[in-house]
Amino acid sequence: MPTSDDVVAVINLLNQMTALLAMELSALSDESDLPSLNDQYDSLLSSEPSSLGINPCLDILLSENILSHVLAASRMPITPDQQDQLRLEQLKLYEVLLDQSSARARSLLSHQPFLKPLLEVLNECCTSEYKMCNESQDHLVMLLNQLCSRLRDNIELVEIFFRSSDNNLKGKEKFVIFTILLRFLHSDGHVGSRARDALLLCISLSKSHDGIGDYIANGTDFCHVSQFHVKIPEIFLVKMLESWNIVIWR
Repeated sequence: MPTSDDVVAVINLLNQMTALLAMELSALSDESDLPSLNDQYDSLLSSEPSSLGINPCLDILLSENILSHVLAASRMPITPDQQDQLRLEQLKLYEVLLDQSSARARSLLSHQPFLKPLLEVLNECCTSEYKMCNESQDHLVMLLNQLCSRLRDNIELVEIFFRSSDNNLKGKEKFVIFTILLRFLHSDGHVGSRARDALLLCISLSKSHDGIGDYIANGTDFCHVSQFHVKIPEIFLVKMLESWNIVIWR
């Protein structure tokens, strides 16, 4: 059983690693050495861990599968509050990694050592019974907003986020990003505002991906809830109705 000191040590190390990666990535100026994206989903998830050849911290992060080790640490037998703290640090780390140019984000999303633990974290956030603190919710929504922006620029990656590792959902594909965002549809403050912006981005993606529109219309309660205008801010309704035909009238 890990002690509280063990958990604090892991959190401190994650903070330091995130800070170092932020400094390293902010110094990048040349995208010419980024590998090209393989369009096939299966090859994305089956590719062997490899270095991006950019800078040492990022190379080690990917080649040593550090994100998977961090995820394993968050699954240790610890208290719910400690799990939430570790989840929060993971979300911050993914934010830093995706807060780069579209090409760099696409390259990261093509690497199994980055993609696989990210998908597992999102599935945990989608199904977790543990309550998240306000800060964790804030960073989760920010991360999802980032992902929606990246998917808008790289529509070929959308299919990846229709895959779920939850055995209970086998045979029932879900768009995990949209599923999580729905939890924050009626939230107050900047969390709710960012969530609604990200939901609109998801809706706009349906122009290029039929599965998203079908999932929103038939796999969620979003259309039913919106139809009855349940506490949806007026500004959101106006924006949503502009794209309503994308979801309903295909």
